[in-house]
Amino acid sequence: MARAYAGIFASALFLGMTTVRAGHDPVRQTISEWLVGPNALPVQVTFLIYGLTLLAAVSSSVAAALPGRRGTTATVALAITLGLGCVSLPLLPPEAWPPSSMRWPGVVHLIAAAVLFTGMPAMCFSLARATAGLPAWRRMSRVSAVVGALCAAVLIGGVIDLSINPGGFSATHLGLVERAEVELFVAWQGVLSLNLVAALHRRTP
Repeated sequence: MARAYAGIFASALFLGMTTVRAGHDPVRQTISEWLVGPNALPVQVTFLIYGLTLLAAVSSSVAAALPGRRGTTATVALAITLGLGCVSLPLLPPEAWPPSSMRWPGVVHLIAAAVLFTGMPAMCFSLARATAGLPAWRRMSRVSAVVGALCAAVLIGGVIDLSINPGGFSATHLGLVERAEVELFVAWQGVLSLNLVAALHRRTP
């Protein structure tokens, strides 16, 4: 049960810390830029805590609450993958664009960020599949599908806009676009953890 509560705590910590990041422009600066600079340590620690929570607590809670369901294995695997991505970002600092000029830590950081942005909607969709048809999870299943669609829309829309209009909205508001997807996902994960607490409580004799 404690592992499910850990997911609630980590979600609240992440949303709180990344919102009050001192000296950060939430509209223009990217999430990777949260992790560098003189005031970056609290955010780095937050990413590590959140990543380890996804890696261990959230993944194991999903496996325990939804055993044998189609989609559970994928959800667990995605939680572990996203957790590893969150842990790697503060350990491998970002480097200046373009990728051809980066050393290997910057390239790995870029790959980890790409995995995170694509994995977030995928985890929402896989959880929706794992909970489909379960009366106690009906609302969460629908919420997961909607949040997954919104995260995917933000990601795909941002990529398309950057590709066809390099100086457009997504380029000048990249931090806002990234935050929209990340914070939507983290809030969803907090709600998921609340549901996991209830589900594990029902399974406790």
